[in-house]
Amino acid sequence: MYGRDGQISDAVWDCVLYTTLNGRPDEQAAFYLAAMEGNLAAKAQIHTKYALEIALSLCAHVENLLATYPDPGNPVCSEIIHPRALLLMRYNEIMRDAYNNVKDRLKGIVQTERLKRLKMISAD
Repeated sequence: MYGRDGQISDAVWDCVLYTTLNGRPDEQAAFYLAAMEGNLAAKAQIHTKYALEIALSLCAHVENLLATYPDPGNPVCSEIIHPRALLLMRYNEIMRDAYNNVKDRLKGIVQTERLKRLKMISAD
């Protein structure tokens, strides 16, 4: 992730794709080779092919991360008495907002990729 706007770094996309290809060793090797050689066209082609799977995987990961940040509306949070409690609660709020931006961006990607897949299926 790059900051709070919901952008996801290329390195994250690459790592998730590489992991996604774990069950497809030939494609995983082809992706690895393209990445190591700096073959952006080959990388982009593989990313495009698996865009839906990558987005779904990242979305699930972000939702798990969001579950680790306590909700400030939770009564337990208002009962915390610690000198740094307000600072920690503010940090949690910033992180929760950033991850919600990522989740919103990913949901848009998932929706777009699902529509592309449906069009491909209906064209066959």
